[in-house]
Amino acid sequence: MLLTLLALTACTSKDIVLADDSGATTPTDSGTTPTDTTDTTDTTDTTDTTDTTPTNDPSVDDDGDGVSEDEGDCDDDNGDWTYECPWVQVTVGYANACGIRSNGALECWGSDYFGIEAPPEGEFVDVSIGYNYACAVRTSGEVSCWGQDSGYGALDTPDGEFTTVDAGGYSNCGVLTDGDVACWGYSWDGTEVVYASESYTQTAMSAYTLCALSTDRTVRCQSNYGGSVGDFDGNDYVDLDLSYVAFAVGSDGRIDVEGEDYYEYGLEDVPEGRWTEVSSYSTAACAANADGDVECWGDNSYGQGSPPRGKFGFHGVSVGSAAGCALTRDGNVLCWGWTGYGGEGP
Repeated sequence: MLLTLLALTACTSKDIVLADDSGATTPTDSGTTPTDTTDTTDTTDTTDTTDTTPTNDPSVDDDGDGVSEDEGDCDDDNGDWTYECPWVQVTVGYANACGIRSNGALECWGSDYFGIEAPPEGEFVDVSIGYNYACAVRTSGEVSCWGQDSGYGALDTPDGEFTTVDAGGYSNCGVLTDGDVACWGYSWDGTEVVYASESYTQTAMSAYTLCALSTDRTVRCQSNYGGSVGDFDGNDYVDLDLSYVAFAVGSDGRIDVEGEDYYEYGLEDVPEGRWTEVSSYSTAACAANADGDVECWGDNSYGQGSPPRGKFGFHGVSVGSAAGCALTRDGNVLCWGWTGYGGEGP
């Protein structure tokens, strides 16, 4: 009797097995519920079917980086807008500034008085601002000019294919693809080839003077209507610009000056240093060195001679009548001077 009770007790946590007449055994349910092994994984297709095709609408942020083309995203197929299309050139004039990005996009800012702030569409490789107009070289070599037409032909499309352009007061000059220098506008009869005996890489214009840098690193200048700038004596120049006087940067970092500062703005007072580039417009000048530092001299009535201090890695510096701008090492543009005349930046 005791053995029977112990055996029944041992079976309470398991199925009780009974024997039928044939000796086979049949399990009986003791209350245990079988485990349901059905696969309940959600197999719903979660593939993102959102249409990511660019809209070609500059007001729409196609790449989802929070910035549309209208807001400064020049490549709206790439989610990182900060470095995708860096600035490669900036230039400042009388009341405006313009810049070109690495994709050839041209943008201008500053005063809306002359219409310079609304440049033509297309892809460009060089841009320059005169007094009340601007000119730029397209990737095709064609030059387009826009702004206020003073009636001297400065806004005309010149003959030939150019690599660079420089806008003066009422006339322009540039380097043709064959290395010659051609000019048009005030005092020129159509498009005239001015220098053809050597190959040139750069020109600089003021209201009455043209200077050109040749591949042998000499600088030639010619003045009209009483200008006083003559040729430079050196043969190692790497950059030039001019306003009331002309500046040329030597390979040793010096800056030579030709001409006379009639209005005594201090343009001849070049600061000491080893400079790699120079920019001048009207009454002020600025230069940058290999370390990315910028120094300015001459007139500073509007802050155009007061660039910000810091390790920005400045290069491609340009100064205008009331503002200055330069490229930074990370591909941005930083400006200073009179807001509304280019100092506000892009």
